[in-house]
Amino acid sequence: MHNTEQGGRTPSSRSHPKRKPSVDRVAGAENCVGDLALYKEAVDYFAANAKNMYHRTQAAVTAGDHGLVHRITHREASLAATVGAARLSRIISTLSKEARARNIGAQKNLLIEYKIELARVIAEISSV
Repeated sequence: MHNTEQGGRTPSSRSHPKRKPSVDRVAGAENCVGDLALYKEAVDYFAANAKNMYHRTQAAVTAGDHGLVHRITHREASLAATVGAARLSRIISTLSKEARARNIGAQKNLLIEYKIELARVIAEISSV
């Protein structure tokens, strides 16, 4: 059954905006001074360590160790930015700020965003 109260469009016919890529490879390569081999090395390092970095952050948040959260997220945000994952870098930077503010509720919420965006980034960089 079609719902004509929605401007004659059925729910399945609505257009959804396409999501921007999570990784800007051009920006990432520029962050590595245009050296594609160096960019590939950074991406490989990120791919090999990203899940472990997330789990360390998650453990620090769970333990309530705000200082450790701040220290490790500062490094993680930089690495995400280096590979061109700006959205992930912003999420992690915000997590770092919330750790300094000792806001555990915000940190836990940001961990969810971090995990989701990290999965997107990993999926995209696996094709580099």
